[in-house]
Amino acid sequence: TTGATDFSFADAGATLVFSTAFSSQLFRVPASGGTPTPVVATPLPGTQIAGVSCKGDTCVYAVDSVSVMADQPTFAQFYSLSDDSLTLFGTMELRRVSLSTGADALVAAAPAPAVYASPEISPTTGDVVVQVGGNWGRLQTFATYGHASQIIDVHNSVLHLLKGLGP
Repeated sequence: TTGATDFSFADAGATLVFSTAFSSQLFRVPASGGTPTPVVATPLPGTQIAGVSCKGDTCVYAVDSVSVMADQPTFAQFYSLSDDSLTLFGTMELRRVSLSTGADALVAAAPAPAVYASPEISPTTGDVVVQVGGNWGRLQTFATYGHASQIIDVHNSVLHLLKGLGP
């Protein structure tokens, strides 16, 4: 898992699912070690994985057209707090993939200007908490501009509860 940036255990802890920096693929490897194998590639050209969470043999992963700055690898370039002149592009998506069948399905989508990142499936329900807006990284919330409940400005990061997206 060299270079892994996002990961989640699956199959009751027997499998590790992960992506790497600048990756458009999810990989799986036995938790005991071995050679990683691809699970799924993002279906949209120019997109990357921005977080994954698994429960059982199902994973929910975030996909976005992130462009990461080399000197700040945890920030999406066009959501940089220091540069409002950069262009927003792409569609944010949440997708669900079955590790047993390989079936991959779109479960939520929205146009820019916000990013989906760091989805987390509830351990007791099929609900998913996902960060919308802000920087690419672990779950976080903040409002540096405008109203915190709005995602119309990319400087804001709010958590959303999406019911029934996971297993």
